[in-house]
Amino acid sequence: MNEMRKLTSLLAGLILGISAGSFATYHVLKPESSLVAAVSGKNSENNSVNKNNDKNPAGVFEIEALKIKLPEIKLDKGLDIEDSFIISYASEVGGCSWKMPINASDYFKYKRLKHRGKLPFEYVSYVTYNDPTIIKIAKDLTKNCKSKEESAQVLLDLVHNQLYDTSGEGIFDYVKFPLETLVERNGDCEDLSILGAALMKSIGIDVALINYSPLELGKFTGHMALGVNGNFNGAYFENKGVRYYYAESTGTDWLNNKSTGKIGNIPEDYKKKKVALYIVK
Repeated sequence: MNEMRKLTSLLAGLILGISAGSFATYHVLKPESSLVAAVSGKNSENNSVNKNNDKNPAGVFEIEALKIKLPEIKLDKGLDIEDSFIISYASEVGGCSWKMPINASDYFKYKRLKHRGKLPFEYVSYVTYNDPTIIKIAKDLTKNCKSKEESAQVLLDLVHNQLYDTSGEGIFDYVKFPLETLVERNGDCEDLSILGAALMKSIGIDVALINYSPLELGKFTGHMALGVNGNFNGAYFENKGVRYYYAESTGTDWLNNKSTGKIGNIPEDYKKKKVALYIVK
């Protein structure tokens, strides 16, 4: 009972901390300008977008990711899984197939955290790029890559191995931590974008979450994608001279029909829409 009270207090502290902004601080950097995709490189004809300004800006934000210390989250004493592993599989990533062992206790520690509907800026709190397993997976998959750009694409290919699935959302959005998405092999647009952001940021690639169409009746109803900094071609969003190229994390409904999307390719439906850019710090 004592342990349960401690766990409840810890979880309450984490949730209240996020809600109050002590973990996720955000600042509007350019409230006077709209953010619409521009294009660069050889593929610009296929990625042409509306560059006109708009009087209703979306804004640019810088947000610090939540740092969770998993050992502080205690599991039930009767649950003896400290040395147990869950294996997640991926194929056609960097020309190879992979199996990734994930400590079962780490997965359940994340699972024990309360997952509630989030405002879009709070999704950055789920980008746990300091998680040791996320770091190891990202390093292992990219160890033979010769550039940051190649590494980013390989990690996006891993994200495309996770099924795009919204069936578990229900009335309120249920946001997953990256390890949950890897173990469960599915998620919706924000879950997959969060996974991609965590993997890339864990090896030093600058990333942002790109949020389309915003809140409706107090809940997130739009689309989320990934912004990746690097020397790519195609559609990008720029802040203070730094370009974040569009990367679609969804598109895989079945494992035999994986997405082949490349960084810089933007879907037709999103070429003319304004976004809010949430830069992961």
